[in-house]
Amino acid sequence: MKSSKEIAKDLENLVTGGVYPDTITRTLYATDASMFRVLPRIVIEPKNYDDIRNSIQYSTTNNIPIAPRGAGSGLAGESLTTGIVLDFSLHLNTIINIDNKNSTATIQSGVVRGVLNKELQKGGKLFGPDPATSNRCTLGGMIANNSTGAHSLLYGMTRENVISIKVMLYDGSIVTLKNYDRNGAELKAILNGDTAQGKIYNALLASLEKHSEIIQEEWPAAPRNRHGYLLKDVRLFKQICG
Repeated sequence: MKSSKEIAKDLENLVTGGVYPDTITRTLYATDASMFRVLPRIVIEPKNYDDIRNSIQYSTTNNIPIAPRGAGSGLAGESLTTGIVLDFSLHLNTIINIDNKNSTATIQSGVVRGVLNKELQKGGKLFGPDPATSNRCTLGGMIANNSTGAHSLLYGMTRENVISIKVMLYDGSIVTLKNYDRNGAELKAILNGDTAQGKIYNALLASLEKHSEIIQEEWPAAPRNRHGYLLKDVRLFKQICG
C-alpha cells in the first residue's frame, strides 16, 4: 500500500491544485457532519477538470478509493474515505450561467446552495430544495445525496430539479447524464457503443434484470429514503430499451 507521501509525490506533476499528505489536513477531512471518523490517505483540492481526471485515473490505476466532497454536511459519512478526498468547494464553485427566461442555472458542483439563491433571487427565481445546511452545502453534494428540506413537498427533491449533469467516469471520460426520451434512440446508441458509459449502463441493465423481483418486492414505500441507489426508478431504463 502506498503511503500518503508516496501518493503526493506521484501526483505533484499531475495536479495543479493543492495536494495534502500531512496528518493535520487529513485529520480535518476525516470527519463530516456524521458520527463517523475515517482518515484519508491524501486530500486534493482540484483547480480544473484535468486535475480531477488525473486524480481519478491515478486512483483507478492504483486501486485507491476516491471520494468527492463539498461541505461535508451529510449525516451518513458520504464524503469520508480511506483513500483520496477531492474537495470541490475551494476552486470549482463558479456559477457559469443563469437563464431566467428558461428558469435554469449552469453551475460547477462546488457552488453553495445559499450563494446560488442569492443570485437567482435577483431574477425572482429560487432553487427550491432547502436542507438545513443551505448556507454551506454545495449543489454537488445535494445532487449526490438527493437533498430535500422542509419545503420538499412543495418544490420536490433535488433530483427533480436537475435537467442534466456532466459526470467524469472512472476512466476520465466526461459524459452528460439526463432523462432520455421514451423512444430510447439516444440511449440505445450509447448501449451499443464501446464506451465506459455504455459498459456501465449495460452492467446496470444486467443487474436490474437479475434482481428485478427482489427490488420490486423489498423497495420501501416511502418516497424518500437513504438506503442505497434508486434502483426502482432506474427500472424504467429497461422499459425504454425494450
